[in-house]
Amino acid sequence: FDALNDVRNMEVPMREVRRTGMHAQACVVYTISPVHTNQHYLETALRLQDMGADSICIKDMA
Repeated sequence: FDALNDVRNMEVPMREVRRTGMHAQACVVYTISPVHTNQHYLETALRLQDMGADSICIKDMA
């Protein structure tokens, strides 16, 4: 989980969780803004999938 959806901050934790054989659930923070488009969320989810996420959770911080 990274509050700014910066997947670079999730690389090490994701790698270590996968290394230990645990379930790696990545979280994407949902918000409404001009930069948080459907395309943004799709690209973020695909990057997390490529990093080895077993599942992806969408968090609405409201």
